[in-house]
Amino acid sequence: MTKSYLPPTQEIHALFLDEVSAMGCVCPDVYDDGMGLYARAFFSAPVEVRPGDAVQGGVALRLETAADIALWHRLLPCAGRIVSITVKGERATAVFVLANGKNRRCDAPGAKAAAVFRIRSGTIRTWTQVPVPPEGPTA
Repeated sequence: MTKSYLPPTQEIHALFLDEVSAMGCVCPDVYDDGMGLYARAFFSAPVEVRPGDAVQGGVALRLETAADIALWHRLLPCAGRIVSITVKGERATAVFVLANGKNRRCDAPGAKAAAVFRIRSGTIRTWTQVPVPPEGPTA
């Protein structure tokens, strides 16, 4: 029998802030009620797209300034709560549970979504939505 362990939100929060800081990003907004952790992190500027980087729908955006990055974040259709992160080399796959945002209405609240972040030289360079990976066995 396999048992799963989910660390307390305070531990996840500390690890998340360490990872975000190590990537040169900022995390201006965090809400932690002990049961759920909600955090928003911004890419550092500039974010660079190079040949071989994955793009979504054939569209790549170059975000030059912190204002560009903040606007991109505000225009995302859903808010999301990270429920898992898997790191392999320079790629981190995050799985989110989607939710309505402060000033936006999500078309699939409660559904899961996933994205792969490519990290180079400690900075998030690309973000690509991917299918949600299958979950492993649980107790």
